Amino acid sequence: MKEVYTLQHCCEINGIDEIKFIGVYSSEQEAKNAIERLKIQPGFRDRPNDFDISKSILNRDGWSEGYKTVLNIETKDIKGNYRIIENDENHLLGEFKNKDIVRCELRNGILYSVEKVKE
Repeated sequence: MKEVYTLQHCCEINGIDEIKFIGVYSSEQEAKNAIERLKIQPGFRDRPNDFDISKSILNRDGWSEGYKTVLNIETKDIKGNYRIIENDENHLLGEFKNKDIVRCELRNGILYSVEKVKE
């Protein structure tokens, strides 16, 4: 098995996840050397602890079990209802659409939309 190491810089800026793919390296030490070179550069020097090194195996699928899209649901109103914010028009919304106001239930720590509320 041939291992490679990917380097990213991941942080949150103004509530938005910022992920910068840096490169792929033949060893963890080479990835660490890249961090040392980059952490003095503009932007990176403000967030020198936000680098992430991941080990991967060549010719092996990632995300082999698929993925689930997380929908954004705006903060609840005084009645306890939520507004769906989904600009990608995700097919997983089913009966609910972007900007719908919905009643939600918490199940096993996950917030589910259960019915549309009339505005």
